[in-house]
Amino acid sequence: MIASTPSLLRMRSIRYVLFGFLLLGWIGRAVVSAEEKVTVDPERVQEAIRRGLHYLRRQQQDDGSWQFIRQVRDQARKTVEYRHDAHYDLGLTALAALALVENGVPPSDPAVRKAYEYVRRNAPRETRTYSIALSILLLEQLGNARDRVLIQRLAHRLVAGQLDSGGWTYTCPVNERLETDPDQIERVKKRTGVGDNSNTQFAVLGLWAARRVRARVENALELVEERFRNTQSSSGGWDYRATGEADTASMTAAGCFVLAIAAGVEQEGSATGDASLRDTLLHDPAFKKGLERVAHYIKHAGKRPAPYFLWSVERLGVVLATQKIGDVDWYTKGAKILLDTQESDGSWRIAHHGVADTSLALLFLGRGNLVRDLTYALQGDPSKPFMRIGREGKPESYKKWRDVARRLKDGDIVEIHGNGPFELVGQVLSQRNLTIRAGKGYTPVIVRKHDPLYHPDFEPTGHAIFIVRGGPVSIEGIEFRVDPDAPADREYAAIAVESGELLVSHCHFSNTAQVETVAVELNNGASARIQDSFFTGFTASLLLRNPRGLRVAFDNCLLFTTRGIEARSTKRDASCQILLGNCTIHTGEEFLALKRYAGAIRVEANACVFRTPWLSREFLTAARRDQRTWAGDRNVFDVLRWIGRYGRPLRDVENLDDWRRYWKGSDEHSAVATAHFAAPRLPGAFKHDLRPTDWQLAEPILLPDAPLDFLVGCDVYRIGPGPAYERFRFSERYAGWRAALAQVHQKGAAPAEKRRE
Repeated sequence: MIASTPSLLRMRSIRYVLFGFLLLGWIGRAVVSAEEKVTVDPERVQEAIRRGLHYLRRQQQDDGSWQFIRQVRDQARKTVEYRHDAHYDLGLTALAALALVENGVPPSDPAVRKAYEYVRRNAPRETRTYSIALSILLLEQLGNARDRVLIQRLAHRLVAGQLDSGGWTYTCPVNERLETDPDQIERVKKRTGVGDNSNTQFAVLGLWAARRVRARVENALELVEERFRNTQSSSGGWDYRATGEADTASMTAAGCFVLAIAAGVEQEGSATGDASLRDTLLHDPAFKKGLERVAHYIKHAGKRPAPYFLWSVERLGVVLATQKIGDVDWYTKGAKILLDTQESDGSWRIAHHGVADTSLALLFLGRGNLVRDLTYALQGDPSKPFMRIGREGKPESYKKWRDVARRLKDGDIVEIHGNGPFELVGQVLSQRNLTIRAGKGYTPVIVRKHDPLYHPDFEPTGHAIFIVRGGPVSIEGIEFRVDPDAPADREYAAIAVESGELLVSHCHFSNTAQVETVAVELNNGASARIQDSFFTGFTASLLLRNPRGLRVAFDNCLLFTTRGIEARSTKRDASCQILLGNCTIHTGEEFLALKRYAGAIRVEANACVFRTPWLSREFLTAARRDQRTWAGDRNVFDVLRWIGRYGRPLRDVENLDDWRRYWKGSDEHSAVATAHFAAPRLPGAFKHDLRPTDWQLAEPILLPDAPLDFLVGCDVYRIGPGPAYERFRFSERYAGWRAALAQVHQKGAAPAEKRRE
């Protein structure tokens, strides 16, 4: 039976409708798929960062500051004026400097150094909450030891400025007497008021950073947590005035961030730690609801959201170490917005004029993390700090070193996710291509365990914490404290290398005991490459024992010890080579001790500072002149005597001109000058908590025919574990370091394979 014409029309209409729905569904899926696949070109991001940094550099004033420009609108005349508001120059300067540093500009860069000096000069009398908090962040980030007291005082000023509601307003009182006595500040009755959540989130940032220098701020952080828990809106967010009735995008992200800070404080206050702290935070009803509200705001962000909002989201994203908030890739969306809104001069001008928006945009694009320690505190299992990462890439965590040591294989990486201190002694490392490094956000401290069973006179491995047999072994971002408790027939050491190669980066070796102790001992044909590391308090930083073609290189290292390097061997066929680049040597006796060494030695030093009574008292003892050589250039010599034979000064070398003639052209562009360091440290006054910044040259030393910005001595901001190592891990230099380790491994692998054949 053939259907009638109307029936056919109806059927066709239904088909068209169904086809239309299917088509719309397909288009919808295509749109969603396209949205999910939106990406940003990393090269475009880097170019935007480069242009933004260039803009910031151009806007910096001669005194190191950046000027805060306020936008003033006249509604009646319908005009906009831009006026300089000097009250916020300090805070803006700290913010801009942080944007530079977080995007890879080294702290030794002239722009950062000028900004740092400006902040340090003006922060002591600052009363504005924004500026106080940002000053703390910059000073703590740069890690200059002389700023600890200032950071503590600024933090206590913030504590004194907290209102009884837990929040902050625009200003904090200055009371020098109370700021030096935190107990008094906590007893002072807090001012009445509500404040605002913008000033409050900046204050919280400053207080968290100040905890790293042991400022007393825990009670203040507890009170601000109560504020945010009690003022959350029904939709899950927070507003500027903390009314609890509405919310805004930036303040909702700020509220979640404060709750994350509170979780970090809670973890550190716990005696045992919580293996699921991050999960606990994500399931916290207040935080979970707030995060959902943040996801809503990100999803519905317009084409020109304020960089302040994007930065608030970025801080939350990096703290949680998450790619998505809700179902939105927060970085991809924010980066695309910023790439589309950057001005032709490299700036951003959306909510605030020029420098402020540009600094916040750069912090977003560079994923600047001003609270990295919080990021890592919320991850991992603090009860299992030793993580083994094998060649297959799968991590395994262990409670004790001995547990991970039993399972070590060639090519493993051991990350230490905790600060310790961890007690170890006599640990033998025989694996090839092994790496032991600090976990991200941690500064592990390894101390020599005082165990009578491991006294060096009775136990062959008891003289050192780690004994390397084979290698190469790379050790990165760790602090070693030796401090032996009893004398022994041989020197104690943090690391002893019996064979193979040792690579050390961003470590701190310290010792305060009056016992023969060295940081690193190299035996026979072992070799070492040491960079960006700090040695304090040893009989010698390095002991070369019976060297046979031994080679050691120091790059950007600081040696504050009794003697710098010591070599020992009674065999005349012993030989070694010492290379120094951009090092600062500050010793109590001499740089190079050769009293018990009969072999050949070659020293090459470039761009180093020597502050020592002697370069070497026995340089020409028990050896022919052609067996002992010195070469190099552009060094600074602050020495009383140069080299000697049998402890007597060599008469041919009494000044720099003699030195040049003796070595036939060496040190043509070097200078004799007094090395004035930032802190007056004397050899013998050794402590564990010394910082490399104490050895920053207080007065620049100009060398003949050298550029004005030529760096002589070490770059103190690149040295040691902690922030310096964090910056290194995130830089392109780290890939080169890992490649060097792999190359050393390949060189040493061939002979082993040949032997197996």
